[in-house]
Amino acid sequence: MGLMAWLRRLDSWRSKKRHMWQQRTERECLLKYIDTADMEDSEDLKAIFSQNRLDRLPVYPYMWARESNFPVPEVYFDESRHLHYVDWNGKKLYWKRDTSKETVADIVRFLKIEQHEKSPHRYEMPEYLSGGVVADIGTADGCFALDIIDRARYVYLFECDEAWMEALEATFAPWKDKVFIVNKFVGAGNGGDYVTLDTFFSDKSLDFIKADIEGAEMDMLSFGEDTLRRKVRGVNVCLYHRATDEENILGLLHTYGYTCNVNPGHMFFYKTDIVGQHCENPKDWLRRGVVRAERKI
Repeated sequence: MGLMAWLRRLDSWRSKKRHMWQQRTERECLLKYIDTADMEDSEDLKAIFSQNRLDRLPVYPYMWARESNFPVPEVYFDESRHLHYVDWNGKKLYWKRDTSKETVADIVRFLKIEQHEKSPHRYEMPEYLSGGVVADIGTADGCFALDIIDRARYVYLFECDEAWMEALEATFAPWKDKVFIVNKFVGAGNGGDYVTLDTFFSDKSLDFIKADIEGAEMDMLSFGEDTLRRKVRGVNVCLYHRATDEENILGLLHTYGYTCNVNPGHMFFYKTDIVGQHCENPKDWLRRGVVRAERKI
């Protein structure tokens, strides 16, 4: 073996040793945090983190989320629309154009994990709100709205990605008399591609909100105070996009008069979260997923 080849192997060995040492240190810090935080799922988390490399663990670090429990779904092709679709709980869920069959299958399998009954990311509209008006803010593929479409009086689908419009129209064609697709961001201002919750629903009824808008949840809630205080009775909103979201969102909903219950379990973001923020503190790697809030009237 030449000198340069030997040096490369030595450097590779040192790099692996450094990585192993770093992983061991980070794991110990994370396990210590889990103990001190007194989490309801601490034993499950400790079992997973004690036996696996942190950089190989999925967003849902639980045994129930193993891929073997979630088979690859069958993906079909609609010749008339030239779009792929899947069977989502007995209904056709279409996918945006030019998405490969393999990609659709991978994403839908992940969605099945995300919306599993044990998932911290699961959305659920209470039965007592059946017959109400729903806003699905951050609709994307529309799987949540499709699940509750038969129970709702009207559904407003807010999706800012133009590429989803065609697929959403195909998915909700059987219910076009009660579904309204809005190609806008819901946030802190009005004009162009943006609208506030209070502006849009100033002259409309609204009973339930599901919101997953990639870190803009606080803007949506802050500029929807009138709607939330006077009209909305139930909210499902994501808490995990930013490290400060849970504290801020729960605090704001409490001031609006909501009782908040957070889904059990945690999502795992190793050093980098969903909005690309770097987080070195292990306490920021475990985040709760969705709050289910209700306002009594």
